Amino acid sequence: IFMGDFNTDYFHQVDDYKRILDKGLYDTYELAEKKDGGVTVYKNISGWEDSMCQKKLDYIFSNKKFIIVLNFYF
Repeated sequence: IFMGDFNTDYFHQVDDYKRILDKGLYDTYELAEKKDGGVTVYKNISGWEDSMCQKKLDYIFSNKKFIIVLNFYF
């Protein structure tokens, strides 16, 4: 399992995101039966000062495919 801030925006850097998946990894968000909107950053942050759009930069990747049946929303 690999998790953290990958500095690759799911919504706006699609090619970079696909390169990660091409390494044989699965995005556990995509495997989940229930999902929220996927946004992990709602405003500009350090390194993205000029960007006010919502982003998904944080991921949990796995090298095995499985189904996520429980999600907790905080």
